[in-house]
Amino acid sequence: MLFNDRFFQNINDLNELQEACGDKQTRGKLCEFAHNLTGSQYVAEVSDAISKPVRILLIILIAYLANRIIRFFIRRSVKNLAKAKSRERLLKFKKRTGLSKLETSENPSYRTVQRAETIGSALKGVATFSIIVTAILLIIGTYNIALGPIFAGAGLLGVVVGFGAQTMIRDFLAGIFIIFEDWYGVGDIVDAGQAVGTVEQVTLRSTQLRDVYGVLWYIPNGEIVRAGNKSQKWGRAVLDIGVALDTDIDLAQRVIKDTADSLTNDVEHASEIIDEPEVLGVEEIGTDRIVIRVIVKTIPSAQWKIARELRAKVKIAFDENGIELPPPMAPASYRDAMGPPSA
Repeated sequence: MLFNDRFFQNINDLNELQEACGDKQTRGKLCEFAHNLTGSQYVAEVSDAISKPVRILLIILIAYLANRIIRFFIRRSVKNLAKAKSRERLLKFKKRTGLSKLETSENPSYRTVQRAETIGSALKGVATFSIIVTAILLIIGTYNIALGPIFAGAGLLGVVVGFGAQTMIRDFLAGIFIIFEDWYGVGDIVDAGQAVGTVEQVTLRSTQLRDVYGVLWYIPNGEIVRAGNKSQKWGRAVLDIGVALDTDIDLAQRVIKDTADSLTNDVEHASEIIDEPEVLGVEEIGTDRIVIRVIVKTIPSAQWKIARELRAKVKIAFDENGIELPPPMAPASYRDAMGPPSA
């Protein structure tokens, strides 16, 4: 008799538990715990009602904390690159592997930090997106919603969006390779095809170039199929200097060489020239001039400054040695000088 009472009591408890908390497969842990603790169907129903909102709040709280912690560690890793010890370790590694020869900036540590900040911002975005998606899926799972149809619809939507955003995706992928492979950095003078100028900012989406006229160009990274970095490792000033046809070529070459050597020994420019200037000889003989080529190897981005200085000094040296420049190329007629005749 006692056994039968206990048996029917257990059946009644199970029925109450099922009525209050639902089937075993979808039953909430908090509802079942409250029913087992109090034996009250009302308390179990109240617990079941508040269990889902509490779980959602916990998911949101954990997602927020996880996002803050991950972003903190990424930000801390980027800041560590700016510290002296980190720069010293990185410099030693580059010297051992030969990567130090590829430095193009006068301040390599700034270049490293700038690249790290760009990569760090990208990692923060990826981490935040992943955490948000995971949290949304967990919240949907709280209400026992079938995720299969949702994933199927999201997949179809992703295909549609992918076709529309493929250009943006290409820009991001190209930006990742540009930054990791260090094609160029802030301060480099780059020929990006669409524009030539000084790099002011590099992001995963685009590159900003400032040309010699002050125009700021925004170039999507996916559009940069090739980039000519004019500031990498070293530069070269190439001057084609014209003289009159009756000029003593040996004298002209000697004067150009002595002038270039004097520029190399100049205290103001000695640190910018890294090799002895070379006079290659006669580059061209025209109807009114002889062109002599001279080259000077310089540090990155100094070739234009050295070329300007050398031109000015060569002009002064030519005047002192009586070497004449070629005559100016006059227009064939007055009409040619003024432009095409009016209709």
